[in-house]
Amino acid sequence: MTGPVFVLPDDILHCVLDCFDLAQLWSAARVSRQFYRASRRAGMYVHRTIRGSAPEIDTWTEVVAHAIDRDLRIALSVRLLGGSEDRDALHRLFSEIRKALPVLLFLSIQASESHYVELWNQLQDPAPCLRSLTFRSAGSGTIKPPIGLFAGNAPVLRNLGCGLDSLGGQKSPALSNVTRFCTWDCERSQKVSLAHHFHSLQHLMVRFDCDDHIFPPSQVDLTGVTLRSLVSKNVGWADICFFAAHRLPGLTPPEHGKLGSFDEPLGSCCEAHEGGNISVNIVNRCVGFPEGRIRIIPSHGAWRRSYHMSTGELDILRKPGMGLRLEYLRLRCHDIPWIFDCIVELFGLRRIRVDIHWEWQNRVSLAIPIHEHWNTQCPELESVSLHWDQPPTSEPVLDTTTVVRFARGLRTRRRPTLRLGDDDQGRPFKFDRDLLGCGVFSAIHRIPCGMGVILDQFDGDHWNDELAMAANKYLLHSLPW
Repeated sequence: MTGPVFVLPDDILHCVLDCFDLAQLWSAARVSRQFYRASRRAGMYVHRTIRGSAPEIDTWTEVVAHAIDRDLRIALSVRLLGGSEDRDALHRLFSEIRKALPVLLFLSIQASESHYVELWNQLQDPAPCLRSLTFRSAGSGTIKPPIGLFAGNAPVLRNLGCGLDSLGGQKSPALSNVTRFCTWDCERSQKVSLAHHFHSLQHLMVRFDCDDHIFPPSQVDLTGVTLRSLVSKNVGWADICFFAAHRLPGLTPPEHGKLGSFDEPLGSCCEAHEGGNISVNIVNRCVGFPEGRIRIIPSHGAWRRSYHMSTGELDILRKPGMGLRLEYLRLRCHDIPWIFDCIVELFGLRRIRVDIHWEWQNRVSLAIPIHEHWNTQCPELESVSLHWDQPPTSEPVLDTTTVVRFARGLRTRRRPTLRLGDDDQGRPFKFDRDLLGCGVFSAIHRIPCGMGVILDQFDGDHWNDELAMAANKYLLHSLPW
């Protein structure tokens, strides 16, 4: 059962909340229009990130009470990174988590083992709406729950993220319907059977030490598991192809002599399995390629629409077919003068997002092209989004001229929309002069608390869940990397 459905434009929603003296709920929600579009079949969805301070917990208490009273769906991320939190405040927080279980849609916890000891006792009640659950350790140790990982009944839980060793040997009925599992911190001395814990597992995401070239790690026992997709980090093409040949039926690896080429493995994998639906998602740095995500779906040979890149290499953008098929591009960097310092024709690109990684000793240089005329063409570009990858410690001012040069260098047919995401303190981007008056953007929109948005237009197809939404289903897909 889902709560009442609310589909309102952003500005109207903000005004309505303000009329009821709930304007703070908008900034606390850390939401975007895409949140409401994706959530309309599951009820209104509020997401809040808490770092353990008493004022934040007080606000969260109000949000929980409001959500329970109105039967709204809510999500919560908790980060307890140190030992200085007020114990009384934490006790209240854990109690509120227990109260919120009836309406909780997403729960992500990053804390120490001592925090988890108290938290386990609060996770005994049913969570009828919970779709995604993530446990992370704030320290170097692993999380070892003294009881089941999640003792409460959670019939719609689909996504789980935790260290492999956190599963233990005991089955948990709440995990019987989990289809997506993200794991990390694999101890070499332990081997865990995923089929023992997950009867419905279809999608696996694994992070492990880049020095370990066994893929998947020997600690992951996939006997009895039939995967439809695999996401990995820090793995070479030889390892992923070896895995594909032995564990994913019908997917043929490329020839041995072609492992060093990026084009050939993509072509071989895409053509090997006619009519299939296996997808392999790779985050690869070991062999010198930019860190990114490309989905290989052999059933129709399509590229994944989004591509995420964090290094300065642009080889991937020159690959055949990428310029015509890539619709969304997301970049993470200190500055981006290198992005278009070569011939790049992205005729299908509609949205570009830049996550700026700011450090206190570095001046933010958004776009200073080496050449006066760029060789870039993005004629169908609709919007440019600027976000902070890490929260800035001060309020840096971006140079308007460089932003204008960046926008003009994209060579769009029409003026794109500029979207600016606030930092984690709710502070907007600042410019040294009026940006809209420069005439390069059709409109400028502010995204409240943009760092906290866990669903946006670049994440909507992370697990290909737009198909599930079209089928009148709602699956949260915010598993962490």
